Amino acid sequence: MKKILYFIILFSVILPMSSCSNDDWDYDHSLEHVYFFGPQVWGYDETKKGNNNVVFYDIAQGETAVVPMQFWSEFTRNYDVIARYYTTGDLILGKDYEVVDENGTVLSPGADGAYTMVWKNAMKGVKNIYIKSLPDGDKGTVTLQTADPAGAEPVNNDLSTTLQSKTEDYELRIFSQNYKVAINIK
Repeated sequence: MKKILYFIILFSVILPMSSCSNDDWDYDHSLEHVYFFGPQVWGYDETKKGNNNVVFYDIAQGETAVVPMQFWSEFTRNYDVIARYYTTGDLILGKDYEVVDENGTVLSPGADGAYTMVWKNAMKGVKNIYIKSLPDGDKGTVTLQTADPAGAEPVNNDLSTTLQSKTEDYELRIFSQNYKVAINIK
């Protein structure tokens, strides 16, 4: 019994010393400041060609769609990352729908038509975007998207089309397959 106990103690002392070393994993450190932003819920229909985004929300007039957006990051930084999102479609902002915060306060887009979402210290997480349909508005579809509607549609084999913003500190990319969500007001 003494030998078994001695072996267990010896094993427990030697095991931590024989664990993996602190090898520097072979990866591209320049990518540490590249982040990704997009809808948390993904949808893809392989029967359709090209970029297809099949995530949608159906809401009644007067209801609010809650769309979770995810920011992918593995590091905490000393800067904030600003992500942008847009609304497009056949409905009119302010007449048929509004973009609001979690308290129902109406948000306004910037001069470029984009709404912003700030990710403090570049910390990964999920935040919601709220699209409120107005009770007396028209029925139709609002498209919430991370790609600038005035720009090129993201293409999976062309990284330049997935770049949303680039600063001295970071590069923010969107996805080529899932960069938009449809909110159907019925």
